[in-house]
Amino acid sequence: MATVALIGANGHGRHHRRVLATMPGVRLIAVADPQPVDPDPPLAPYTGVFTDHRRLLAEAEPDVVIICTPPHTHLPIAIEALQAGADVLLEKPPVQTLAEHHALLAVLHETGRICQVGFQALGSRAATLLWDNLPGQVATIAAAASWQRNDAYYARAPWAGRRRVDGRPVIDGVLVNPLAHALMQCLATASAAISHGAITPPPAAVTAVPGASAAASPGAAAAASPGAAGTASPGAAGAASPGAAGAASPGAAGAASPGASAVASGAGGVVEPVVLEIERYRVRDIEADDTTFARIRCRTGPNLLLAVTLAGEDFIAGDIIVTGTEGRATLEYPTDRLQLPCDPKWHTVEGRTDLLRNLLAHRADPGVPLLAPLSRTAPFTAVLEGLTGEDLPPPTLLGPEWTDTREDGTRVIRGINAVIRAAADRQALPSELGIPWAVPPHRRTLPTT
Repeated sequence: MATVALIGANGHGRHHRRVLATMPGVRLIAVADPQPVDPDPPLAPYTGVFTDHRRLLAEAEPDVVIICTPPHTHLPIAIEALQAGADVLLEKPPVQTLAEHHALLAVLHETGRICQVGFQALGSRAATLLWDNLPGQVATIAAAASWQRNDAYYARAPWAGRRRVDGRPVIDGVLVNPLAHALMQCLATASAAISHGAITPPPAAVTAVPGASAAASPGAAAAASPGAAGTASPGAAGAASPGAAGAASPGAAGAASPGASAVASGAGGVVEPVVLEIERYRVRDIEADDTTFARIRCRTGPNLLLAVTLAGEDFIAGDIIVTGTEGRATLEYPTDRLQLPCDPKWHTVEGRTDLLRNLLAHRADPGVPLLAPLSRTAPFTAVLEGLTGEDLPPPTLLGPEWTDTREDGTRVIRGINAVIRAAADRQALPSELGIPWAVPPHRRTLPTT
């Protein structure tokens, strides 16, 4: 029987409590939260309740600690848990900077403990099938998502939508928190392409990028004229190339071993993001962004383009769009729906490996690979550092001339879904598409992973 403690029992911690209640062979022996613990879901009589996580670690001595606290608190709590002898499941984003990433890796090395990061989409069998059936030599990868968050979302915690609290830096933003999975899935897909040698142009052509931050935008030549972006078909990015050949159907590919290929695809080659070009926007009085367009150029492998919003019109769950020499494949990562070039139909691929179960299996047998070890998240943290640096200009506020407020109080950027689809299709930023509210991108070189 593995004993588990949860630090951060409210908010998303309630999800962990529900999952733990259904897991055989696992006992939630303690929770810690500075606020009164929400009674739903109920805790077992044997579960200790603490307001101080240090007391929990000292008195409960759990085998595994789940850390579900504000992102800026992750590093010190994770270090304390590891030094107390526990293995850790650390919610995303794991840390704030690459310096913190390396500090945590050093503690893992010193203690011999394990840290899995809560990028649960990395346990997706649909993602594994995509990585094992890439559409030829991969040229580009894009993410498109249109979600909606209201004012209550930003009132849920003192750090939500903020960059500093009580003088301390905190991190939040659409790609840092709610849609961090979209960024991680793009990076994992790029790593899979490198691992399989399925990249174009060849690595030798793009190994040196010393002046990239000053280079002309590669997407500009492909950008539409100012009037064209508004006419883009909102559904275009989800359409596959039905005539493309070479990829197996989702059903046929299911014979592959999900665990083995997930590691081979995601960890055998690791993408190195080098240059970030970003346009950040907001529709309310917050310090962080709720709408972001980011293009990431990598030392080796395909360019990435992410177009995401929390002020969307119609819902786009989260498409990872991979374009290659044999067509286009799309993974709707929150739902595990997959569309491959050989089959224009969407297929729901059942089966996700729960990351806590995977961590426990690895504890019992180190031959079982971790699906989301801390080391795998270094490219994500490099991009996160670029997205949250204190030298960044504040996100541009889009006022009522560009937005609508619905009866329920939610705010929507007019035409945003068409902009998201066009950006993902063309690997172009809104300023390159001639969108009237767009501002020039901020360009920066990312820290080396």
